[in-house]
Amino acid sequence: MLGALQRSQVDLQESQRQLSSLMKNLPGMIYRCRHDEEGLIEFASEGCIELTGYQPEEFQRDKKISFTQLIHPGDRERIRQEVREAVLANRPFQLQYRITTAQGGTKCVWEEGRGIISANGTVEFREGFLSDVTQQKLAADRLRLQGAALESAANAIVLTNRAGMVEWVNP
Repeated sequence: MLGALQRSQVDLQESQRQLSSLMKNLPGMIYRCRHDEEGLIEFASEGCIELTGYQPEEFQRDKKISFTQLIHPGDRERIRQEVREAVLANRPFQLQYRITTAQGGTKCVWEEGRGIISANGTVEFREGFLSDVTQQKLAADRLRLQGAALESAANAIVLTNRAGMVEWVNP
């Protein structure tokens, strides 16, 4: 019996080691937060350091930093509404929004998560993953601007009149 118990403990430790290793290698933050207005974080992986500038303990120990506080004020109400709708429909949510880091900078993040329902049927927590998509967002914005510039240039039509003169026409 003691051998089986020891084997179970070794297996549990190995499982925890594997999970920890996997989380450290993810380019982002795994989280678990309360499903309330404040969104106090119960668990944050080490990826939160690079993503937010905060240590996991700052979320977990002090409980002074909430999930909601990270969301840029201009995005906060939209995100609350989208999360609320997804959780009420018992479906996962995928969001893109800005966060304010500990250093006061702004990052664009992509989040995928879902509500965690307790045994009595109420949503107690949200769990998910946040990833920094700032560079992708900036690249998409540059492409959009370049596309608009190309479209503007294409709208400037070159006409050749009967005398062979080139005229630029901006419709």
